[in-house]
Amino acid sequence: MKPFLLPLLALAVGSANVAQSQIKIVTNGSIGMGTENPVHPLHINMSRFQLNYSSNAPLYVTVASSDPRICSNSKIVFYNTAQTGHIPIQASAFNTMSDERLKTNIQKLSSNDGHLTARKSPLEVVLSLNGYIYDLKQDINSSERNGQPVKHQIGFLAQELEKEIPEVVQTNNDSTELKSVSYGQIVPYLVEAIKEQQAIIEELKSRLQQVEGKSAARKEDASLQRNIAALEPKK
Repeated sequence: MKPFLLPLLALAVGSANVAQSQIKIVTNGSIGMGTENPVHPLHINMSRFQLNYSSNAPLYVTVASSDPRICSNSKIVFYNTAQTGHIPIQASAFNTMSDERLKTNIQKLSSNDGHLTARKSPLEVVLSLNGYIYDLKQDINSSERNGQPVKHQIGFLAQELEKEIPEVVQTNNDSTELKSVSYGQIVPYLVEAIKEQQAIIEELKSRLQQVEGKSAARKEDASLQRNIAALEPKK
């Protein structure tokens, strides 16, 4: 039998004839905001929720054994007015969904396949990339305010990277048009570049062995000729 919950407190607004509860507390302690029938301890049903937190102390959201989701248009968005953010996350491993069954138009990452025909080879792409060590402008400003040393960053420049691998660069669809990089998607290029470089190394090793073999044969022939000459009677 479904339990019957009796409202203990309801704050309502409406006309003289119809009043709709905006906040309701039922007998099991659940609180409903924007809903007449809360199904969770705190059930909020509204189009917008704003939380202003003015304290300098950390704000914690603790989840025991469920799957919390914070998203906007399929993305998790954390940033300040400079459109940059810092989210320290510590874990033993991070997994990215990569099941073959979810993919289509699968092609080898090569300059000879499909829509990549106009591209450089993976090795050429990697050789054209530049790694940088740099400081974020906002970190310098923060350092000047609090007197703490600036922590240097290491990475790529999105504008440079976009010229070689545009798929890993995303541009904000707002007035800032700031660019971000999906660093994990660069790894396949590194893998294929190493394989391409190894093929070159193996070919050079094969050529070297051939040259060394010919050199050894010439040395053996010269040694044989000297031995024959030593056996010939002297005139």
